[in-house]
Amino acid sequence: MSFAMKIRIVLLPLATYIVTLILSCDTFGRNYLVKDTNDDLRLALDASVRVVNFEPADEVGFMNWLGLDIYQVLQTPDRDWGSLTFQGYLLRIDNLIMRPGFFESENDWEFTYRIFKLELKPFGGIGRPRIQLGHLELPFGIENQINTNGTLRQFTNGRNLGLKADWGIGIIGESNSLRYEVTLTRGTGQEFHRRNEPWAISGRVGSEGGKMISHGLSAYTSNVNGMDRWRAAYDHTIHLGLYYVMNELSLGENENREVLNAFSEVGWKTQHEAFVLYLQAKYHQVGLGYSKSSDLSGSFGLRYAPDSNWAFSAQYSEVVEQTIESRRGSNVGIQLRYRY
Repeated sequence: MSFAMKIRIVLLPLATYIVTLILSCDTFGRNYLVKDTNDDLRLALDASVRVVNFEPADEVGFMNWLGLDIYQVLQTPDRDWGSLTFQGYLLRIDNLIMRPGFFESENDWEFTYRIFKLELKPFGGIGRPRIQLGHLELPFGIENQINTNGTLRQFTNGRNLGLKADWGIGIIGESNSLRYEVTLTRGTGQEFHRRNEPWAISGRVGSEGGKMISHGLSAYTSNVNGMDRWRAAYDHTIHLGLYYVMNELSLGENENREVLNAFSEVGWKTQHEAFVLYLQAKYHQVGLGYSKSSDLSGSFGLRYAPDSNWAFSAQYSEVVEQTIESRRGSNVGIQLRYRY
């Protein structure tokens, strides 16, 4: 690693937090950054530093980002018309071997959108269908129910579907204690344009959140990166006091090759989720018989958030069994996040 790169690795997170702390000062915040001006607008500055040790390559990588998270209710004196959500982030990675696909190299800058959507209510109030436009999170499996954006804790949609969020249109609503959502998207992920005309259709119907036991059924079909895929999945979540169990099983095909994905997480959390412990197991298999390739991995993680601003996370992951031996190994991630 060059001396210049080491300097950047040290200075970028330092500069990020200096800017964040300046913005959080009372005088500056009152005069220049309006936060929670009323019940219709929520605005947050979001900064994170992540360090990841990838054991097979004996390398340490870094990911730093600074972003803006805005939620604006759109309404007139007599009606609520919908909302606008904007989550835009400037990301910097250094020496990051295992990285998201939209980065071109191990050392790169990218501006990304997590969610950037307009949600409209043309049919009226609670329970009526709502229309979504923009960069949407795909409705599939457990990941659709829990916000893991920007965290070490991840599920399986990125690998299983080839996408986690995408540009497009969707419809969402609730009926008879069921929540449903369907999206038609471009199949391009972070980018808006891409060759070969990709596309994706995804949908999920399941129990509304907040129940002791919830279930969901999901379906997905796409052509992403030149590969035809389809998936069908079942997921359920069980809450037992402060403990919980989440499971997801999906079946499908990649270009006529059978695919099986299984995911399970057990965890414990305090009442207001200031402290969370979790243990994950993930199984992925492509093909059957002698031609199959598969891997089994596990993760143990924790998250501690003493208040609404700060959050510390750590996670250890290990590939337990894999047919491609060259990728077997472990990694450790540590992340510090500040939201103002």
